[in-house]
Amino acid sequence: MPILWNLKKWLAVERDIYRPSELQALLAEKAGVQLSLQAVSALINGKPNALRLQTIQALCNALNCKLSDFCEVLPDSAHEQQKQRKVAGDTPVRLYGPKEQANRVHHQCRATHCSAQCWKGRAVHPIPSTCLSRGDLDIQQQRRGIARRT
Repeated sequence: MPILWNLKKWLAVERDIYRPSELQALLAEKAGVQLSLQAVSALINGKPNALRLQTIQALCNALNCKLSDFCEVLPDSAHEQQKQRKVAGDTPVRLYGPKEQANRVHHQCRATHCSAQCWKGRAVHPIPSTCLSRGDLDIQQQRRGIARRT
């Protein structure tokens, strides 16, 4: 999906703003929002990968504008849409990549649980050799003062 991000050009033409520090000051003054200079610079100098609605609202409040003044979201071309459907086949593709199962640390005993285990201690702790990788088990044993036997 083509996204046209023209904030830098729009700021220069419509608001005579050329530096991130100028936009940062305007955001603080008009919208009451403090963004880091790095975050403001990233907004001005490139197309963001993700943007919070609160940030969009702050920009629009401070600049007295609409999102469509400096950003356009256009549908993909018919050729691009067809290519995406061909790659996906009959199964829809996850928008943000594959879902990964993460290991979690139990809130009371700090034992690492597999994602399949019940969280919040409602299930019996898994057997370490089946749940933890060898490296995780070594780290846990060191924390508890248990030496590894080889």
